[in-house]
Amino acid sequence: MAKKKSDKEAEQKPASTKKYVAFFRNETIHFVIGLVLVIFSVYLLLAFTSFFFTGAADQSIIDSGNAQD
Repeated sequence: MAKKKSDKEAEQKPASTKKYVAFFRNETIHFVIGLVLVIFSVYLLLAFTSFFFTGAADQSIIDSGNAQD
C-alpha cells in the first residue's frame, strides 16, 4: 500500500508564493488598495458627471464639422 504524504509535505508552497500571500494579507496593503480604489471611483464620478453637463457641447463641435482631424 502506498504511503500518504504527511500534512507538512502536502501543504508546502514555494517561498515566492508565500511572500505574495503574506503581502496581500497585510492590513496596510488592504488600506492602500482601498484608498486607491476610492480615489479612482471619485475621479470616475467627476468624469461621468462632467460628461453629462458638457457632452452636448462636444457633440455640437463634431456635428458642425469643425473638429480637427
